Amino acid sequence: MELIAIIRSEGGNFQKYLKLLNENNFNPILVPAIEFQYKNQEELKNELNSPESYSGIIFTSPRSVTAIHLVLNGNVIRTEWKTKRNYCVGASTWNEAHSKLDFDPVGKETGSATNLAELIVNDFKSNPSSLPLLFPCSSIKKDTLPDKLSSNGIQLKCLDVYDTIPHSKLEENVQQIVMNDEIKSLVFFSPSGVESCIEVLNKSNLNFNAKRLIAIGETTKKAIIDKGLECNFTCKTPSPEGLLECLLELRNS
Repeated sequence: MELIAIIRSEGGNFQKYLKLLNENNFNPILVPAIEFQYKNQEELKNELNSPESYSGIIFTSPRSVTAIHLVLNGNVIRTEWKTKRNYCVGASTWNEAHSKLDFDPVGKETGSATNLAELIVNDFKSNPSSLPLLFPCSSIKKDTLPDKLSSNGIQLKCLDVYDTIPHSKLEENVQQIVMNDEIKSLVFFSPSGVESCIEVLNKSNLNFNAKRLIAIGETTKKAIIDKGLECNFTCKTPSPEGLLECLLELRNS
């Protein structure tokens, strides 16, 4: 079986990737590169207690869902939120919102902040609202979505609810790649993972020319290129199926 390094955070939906890739004769190895610290929980709790002040919530990562889940501390989110306009980027985030909050947000098929922003803008054009959207997000979020919504007159309440930091055992984890020449493909799941991992791999003098670098999406692709490296392939969708399609295409090329 072909060894694949999956460079991302621990937890999440890795088991879905593992199952699907194993079934297609790939052996994915998890290389934890980043972890998360949650913050501003009291402020988030206050906003969640005021659903009448918002038109809905935007989730752009599973961590934004987790932040709300932690604040609820076993309680159920106020039912008013479920009747509002709730949006998400991609299937992974939708799955988290559905399983942890019993939400059914729109945007499962968007795959990127750019596409989600377009969806929201079109939605508000057909059904305007003067109330802002609540946007629990990372402290290092991109401005793509806020700028697009702002330029179209859609109000947004951005609240930083988590920090993304290098994994506490990053150098140890990355040695799985350095010490195993059979790993030919490196799959990066986020710009933060690229930032953390590439620096350590450079210190280890890894020969990137002997590896295929794969990005889960366009933002991650840009992060790889910004490091002066070639991104060999970008998944069409940030999902187990999207990654499998990418790997099969590379295998047959």
